[in-house]
Amino acid sequence: MITRIRQSARRRGPQIIRGIGDDCAALRIPAGHEALLTTDFTLEGVHFRREWHPPEVVGRRCLTRGLSDIAAMGGSPGSIAS
Repeated sequence: MITRIRQSARRRGPQIIRGIGDDCAALRIPAGHEALLTTDFTLEGVHFRREWHPPEVVGRRCLTRGLSDIAAMGGSPGSIAS
């Protein structure tokens, strides 16, 4: 399955600057602009446990992972979605 995803990701459209394999995808948006897009899974029982971590801590950890990916690509965050 991972091989199929990687092969599919190689077929880039003109709006994709960087795709799979990087911390973020870099996309061309309106002329003169680019956007970094990142997404990560955070799984209960793998990355956190409800009995140990309150929701605020889990949310902070999720946000930190995404912000780290953006920083690794030299970007600065503009918005988040939940």
